[in-house]
Amino acid sequence: MSEKVQLEKIFLFALCGMFVAFGINIGAYAFLYSSGVLGAVLLVREYVRGNITVSWKFFIPIVFFAYVAITPGHLFKDLPIADMFSAAFFAGAAGCYFFKDKMPSILFLLPLALSAHFLARVVASLAFDYPLIETTGYVGSLTLSYSHHNVVGVLASFGIFSLISFPHPQPTIRRIGYALMAILGIAILLTVGRSTYLGLAAALGLFALLRSWKLAVGGMVVAIAVGAMALPFMAPDAQKRITGMVLAPHKEPNFQNRLPTWSIGIAGFKESPLFGNGLRTFETYSRSYLDKHYLEIKKNNPYALDKAFAHPHNSYIAIIYGWGIVGFIFIFLILALSLSTTKKENKLLILYCTTFILAFGLFDVRFLSRDGALFFLFPIGMAVINSNAILINSLKMK
Repeated sequence: MSEKVQLEKIFLFALCGMFVAFGINIGAYAFLYSSGVLGAVLLVREYVRGNITVSWKFFIPIVFFAYVAITPGHLFKDLPIADMFSAAFFAGAAGCYFFKDKMPSILFLLPLALSAHFLARVVASLAFDYPLIETTGYVGSLTLSYSHHNVVGVLASFGIFSLISFPHPQPTIRRIGYALMAILGIAILLTVGRSTYLGLAAALGLFALLRSWKLAVGGMVVAIAVGAMALPFMAPDAQKRITGMVLAPHKEPNFQNRLPTWSIGIAGFKESPLFGNGLRTFETYSRSYLDKHYLEIKKNNPYALDKAFAHPHNSYIAIIYGWGIVGFIFIFLILALSLSTTKKENKLLILYCTTFILAFGLFDVRFLSRDGALFFLFPIGMAVINSNAILINSLKMK
């Protein structure tokens, strides 16, 4: 067996392991980085051997990763974010190049593992009185073994989008995928993650426009019905959180106390509009800002908190605060490049993920975490491969 084939098999193992690791929350960082490094090495080898030609388009994301790594607004502060971004991107790009025909099976592993993780927790809750809903500084919600309920929401949403975009060619496994989507939908409901609800609703609206409004409406009706049945069994704080989102979202205290955080992010952007400040500086900056202006903020907003958040709870503000106008332009160009993909499956996945992010990002940020990097950059890597950024010179794709 040639060294090249051996390396490809190791990469395939790492790629499959990455999705399982994310689904069960064990070893996710190790598999993400190993997949990214192996994917980059394999793509470079293809280029050196003359099997692919790389156009200037492929370097747009790479230059962005270098920009984030350098972090002109605060040198090297966001290097860990750049590492996660580049690893997810190269894993997606190389995965789509080498294993195009296997992608439905590879992507299937995330919803399968995450559903198993959720069902195992349900069984533990019923058999051993292990808490299914936990409160870890937030409202009572489903967090499983992750640090935040939004991690469950983002990973479950990515699992649903991948099942929709890359239906498995085997009918039996495809039907299992439908069951997994239902399980993940219930898990998302129990996260009480309003940003996830909003992102998923936006993606469902896009599905209605692109694919089938009948299926979309049916899915929405089922989701509302399940939610209505589950609501009485939820904790009072969770009930209040959900009903407040529907009845009067602009008056909800959690919404109101984010307004000052947004203003802090905008203030930081105004201080360094071109290159930003580095996204990972926000907590320190907001603490300093609150120390100087908290009494004034509290006077104007009784719901304001004297708390420094890790991010401004808005992806748009996070981008311009962290990476400035230059970073915003980079992200716009990368999305435009990925949406020019010629493959229907890749286009659908990137459209669902982008629509989710645009709505989810109104109230939350996932760029700082590995799940956010996977959600955002892995499908972009897949799409870029089929956007004429890489031209295949060999007779057929590997």
